[in-house]
Amino acid sequence: MVCCLRVSTNVESQVFFPQLWLAGFMEIFAERLKELRTEKGLTIVQLAKNINLSKSALAYWENCRRIPNAEAIITSAKYFNVSSDYLLGLAD
Repeated sequence: MVCCLRVSTNVESQVFFPQLWLAGFMEIFAERLKELRTEKGLTIVQLAKNINLSKSALAYWENCRRIPNAEAIITSAKYFNVSSDYLLGLAD
């Protein structure tokens, strides 16, 4: 899966371009977030409530459709007691 970002160049035209370097991180983040969530036996709704984020944001992240901001990555890492580097695939 290659994640793409939408960039609005003007009101009438939108350009999509692959961010291959970012796609690798996002795929790993999505996999690890889902793995950690399921290991704890949580649904997306339960996790969203526990970390005070929207269920749609979590679903988008797990499906590599949106990019979480730094605060969300840190919040997720703290909740699961892992490093943000682990979530992003920079550490095992």
